[in-house]
Amino acid sequence: MRTNWRLFHKADAEAKYKRFLFGLNEYITEQGAIDIALDTVPKLKQSYETYLNLHEVLVKDKDPRYWQGY
Repeated sequence: MRTNWRLFHKADAEAKYKRFLFGLNEYITEQGAIDIALDTVPKLKQSYETYLNLHEVLVKDKDPRYWQGY
């Protein structure tokens, strides 16, 4: 999975494409590859979930529609 490190910089909705991944040697969705790695390394799963939470907060902070009600 070292060669596919860019997958972990994608949010859940962006990782839906199916392609051949050389680290796994098969056609799989990007989210499927992320799930395999996260199931294998629990500490990575915790870090990735933290990354997704921060990403969500930062995206909402930049979205003016989110703040219209305040």
